Amino acid sequence: MMINALELVSISDFALSMVCLFLAGLTLGNGKTNKSPDKFLGYFILFVGLSAFMGGINHGFFESLNQSYYPRLLTYVFAAAGTFFIFSYTIKVFTKGKIFNILNIVSYIQFIGFVLASFYIDNFILVIGNYAPILLFFFMMNLINFKKGKKEKYFTFFCIVMNIGTFIQVAKINISEIINNSTLFHVIVLFGYIIMYFGIKQKRSSKT
Repeated sequence: MMINALELVSISDFALSMVCLFLAGLTLGNGKTNKSPDKFLGYFILFVGLSAFMGGINHGFFESLNQSYYPRLLTYVFAAAGTFFIFSYTIKVFTKGKIFNILNIVSYIQFIGFVLASFYIDNFILVIGNYAPILLFFFMMNLINFKKGKKEKYFTFFCIVMNIGTFIQVAKINISEIINNSTLFHVIVLFGYIIMYFGIKQKRSSKT
């Protein structure tokens, strides 16, 4: 029996979730990571994995029954939490003083505002609109510091891969009736998170 496009989206969501949760475990399971800003990246990957897991449940079981409100809501909230933590990492590592304090407040306002909006707006563009500016900020800060070490290179390439995946998602580029833009997005960004993990690992090894 051949699977349909929605089922393949669900499978790719679960694949993304498994990879992210595994990488989050490797990151957060390291004692040194929990004593550095890297823990924020670990939490970022963790909540992305949880978001993908809920997305897989939604697409695989609830969407076809028109009962996707709560699974979709959790998908969005977990994605917002991931965005909050990568924002927190970028603020912690690249800013200080008044800028640090202002952006720290902004990060909480953004998170709360997005969660409230999620109750009323059912559109993945909301998620993209939430993380895209933060990803751009993360990208720019690592690009500015590109020559400082290998970790910045990994993080920069992670952002490039994420932008490619996001463009495919927004532009609704499909390979076929079965492999649609959502499946492509999941597969592409999966490799992005692997690249990010190697950046975290490189950062950790450079301190030993």
